[in-house]
Amino acid sequence: MFFGRFGFIFLLMWISVCVDAMSIIVKPETIVSGSTYTLADLALVENGNAKSILDQIVIGVAAKPGYFVDVPLENIKVKLSKEMPNFSSSFQWGGANIVRVKSVGKNIDVSMVERSSAKVLKEWLSDRYVSHTQKLIQGVDKIVVPKGKVRLESSIPSATKARKRMTVWVDLYVSDVFYQTYRFWYQVSAKKLAYVAVNDIASRNPISMPLLASTYVDVTDFNGVAISEGQYLGYQSVKLITSGSPLTSSMLEKIPFVSKGDVVNVYIEMDNVGISTKAIALRNGNIDERISVLNPTTNAKYMAVVIGKNKVIVK
Repeated sequence: MFFGRFGFIFLLMWISVCVDAMSIIVKPETIVSGSTYTLADLALVENGNAKSILDQIVIGVAAKPGYFVDVPLENIKVKLSKEMPNFSSSFQWGGANIVRVKSVGKNIDVSMVERSSAKVLKEWLSDRYVSHTQKLIQGVDKIVVPKGKVRLESSIPSATKARKRMTVWVDLYVSDVFYQTYRFWYQVSAKKLAYVAVNDIASRNPISMPLLASTYVDVTDFNGVAISEGQYLGYQSVKLITSGSPLTSSMLEKIPFVSKGDVVNVYIEMDNVGISTKAIALRNGNIDERISVLNPTTNAKYMAVVIGKNKVIVK
C-alpha cells in the first residue's frame, strides 16, 4: 500500500516533468482484439516513457468482432481530461480527427458451448423423469468473441415440464463481462409414472383406482401435468376422460360437499332458535362457500353457507 500511494504520486510528478514534450498523433484507423481499446490503440505518443503510461488508459468499449466504431478526437480528449485533469491541457494533438476502430476476435469451439447446453438439459430432465432422450436440432455455426477468458452459464428459462421441443440458453461472458446469449433447440422425450383411464370416465365421476392403471408415459405427448400417486383422491372428472388418456390436474376438480341438484339439510338460526328444513342446491359448493338454494315448497331462493356434506346454514 505504501508503494502504491507514493508510487502514484511520483508517477504524476514524473508526468508533469515530461508533459511539455508530449505530443499525441491520432491514427485514422486501428484494429483491436479485446473488448476495450486504449489510447495506445488509437494514437502514437511521441515520448517513449509517457506512452507506457498512457497505454493503460481505457478510452472506450470495442464493437463486436467483425464490426467497427468511429471515435471522434473530441471523445478521446474528454476521456483524458477525466483521467489526467492536471495534464491533459498540455498535450499537443495531431493526426486524424476520427479513428475507425475495427474489432477482430477469436473463434471459440462451438462444441464446447453445445456441451454446456446439453449438460444442463440432461441434468434438468434427470431430476424429473425416470428416462429421457434429447437430440440437438438447431444450434450455432460459429462464435467469435473478443480476447479474454470465456465463461459459460446455461439455463432453461420458465420450464415446468418437458416438451417435445426445448430451448437452452447459454450466456457467454468474456473476462467476466456479459457478451452474448446463444440458444440451442433440442428434441426431447421424457417418461414418468402416470395414471391413465382404463375405460372412458364420464363427466363428474368420482375418481378411484379401479378406473385407473399406472404406466410410464411420455409427458411430451400431452399438455398439462400428470398427477402422482394419491393425488386423485377426493376428486372427480371435470368432463369426459377417454380411455387411455393420462390424467392431468386440469382434468380433475375436488368433489364438492354439495353438488348442484342435491337435496340439502338447511339449518336456520333466528333469535337463538334453530330450525331445520330441506332445500335443493342450485350450484356446487365446498366448506365455507356461499351457495344459492331453493325451497321446493315455496320456490323461494336464498343464500346459505356450506358446513358439511349436503349441509348448509342460514344465519
